[in-house]
Amino acid sequence: MNKDSKKFIKYVKRIIPIHSKDKREFILLLSQRIKEFSDDLERCTYQDIVNEFGTPNEVAGSYIENMESNELIKKLNRKKLFQYFLLTPVFRSYHYIF
Repeated sequence: MNKDSKKFIKYVKRIIPIHSKDKREFILLLSQRIKEFSDDLERCTYQDIVNEFGTPNEVAGSYIENMESNELIKKLNRKKLFQYFLLTPVFRSYHYIF
């Protein structure tokens, strides 16, 4: 995979707000499809990838749209809870030190 392909995949990963097995599988499948596409072209650019697959926002949006709403809400809430429980002790200990 060339640097433009990696850049596209990186942007898609950043846009999707959850981390799950489904996301990893989606990114793996997308990576394979982009690799196959870029192998067919002599010189594949970032714009070629966007023209074929859509922008990273569109690709990520399509993934999120295909998730069930309950599943998405559950995963986003889990992420918020994890951040809360991880950061609360850090801030409390910082407050007591200073």
